[in-house]
Amino acid sequence: MQFELEESLIAAYSEGRVSELQEALHDLNRNPDLTPVLPIEGDFVCRLTDLGPSGVTLALCSPTAETPRLAQYRVLWSSLRRLLKDYSEVIANIVNTGMNAGGSRFEAMDYGKKVVHDEAGEEIQELLEETMILDLATARRLFTLLFLLKTKLPLDLVQFHRRHL
Repeated sequence: MQFELEESLIAAYSEGRVSELQEALHDLNRNPDLTPVLPIEGDFVCRLTDLGPSGVTLALCSPTAETPRLAQYRVLWSSLRRLLKDYSEVIANIVNTGMNAGGSRFEAMDYGKKVVHDEAGEEIQELLEETMILDLATARRLFTLLFLLKTKLPLDLVQFHRRHL
């Protein structure tokens, strides 16, 4: 099982953002643990599609493009609003003050980022539980990809985030 981004999803992003999205997708596809709730015969992919201002769709599909969606779930940005905001703020704080802060202060902010990331992974698990079961590590990496699709943070902050997961 692999995760995929529909090509039309990333068409509007800059080259740097696309690179970050591809790295996050690569990380997500390292041993993903996803089990569909409904039995699906054969191979399948989880394709992120239909990105819009209200959310993004996660569709379980056959690897061939001709096959319709076998199951899907629409992740609404509103359901992740607080976590996206908190995560963005933590990253900005780490970059803006943490790098110049003492070791213990940087560690505290980095720990705060981990706490928000864990909480976001748990929220992803709950949101998707009727469609698919994800382990926490996969849910965290999926949140990272969703965060990168949604964030308005400047590219340098996003790149810092990717280096310090």
